[in-house]
Amino acid sequence: MMAGPLTKGPLSLSVIDVRGAEEDEDVGVARESGADIYVWRASQPVLPSVAGFVTHLLSGWSIPLAPEADFGLRFELARYFVTEKSETFGSTYAAEVRLKTSFVAKDGRVLWTG
Repeated sequence: MMAGPLTKGPLSLSVIDVRGAEEDEDVGVARESGADIYVWRASQPVLPSVAGFVTHLLSGWSIPLAPEADFGLRFELARYFVTEKSETFGSTYAAEVRLKTSFVAKDGRVLWTG
């Protein structure tokens, strides 16, 4: 259903951080025996990295991007977090990334959300 609009022409792209202020720099935690040992903090803002990844992904799918396009994609970053859990030999990592995606008109009207 959405394949046609995504491939008909260039799309604008916006990536918005909707995580709470408390999650802005905190991007992970190390846990051992159920207790948090330390918190990982990003040394750079997370949003530019996520926007770069989304741009790269869309380019790989041959979806052209242009800021002045009549339609666009809006991504809202709701969660970006990794939990490291110490194991007997090494660690396991569980990443959680949540993006809400919307197809929008140039005037900001949301045409589809998923």
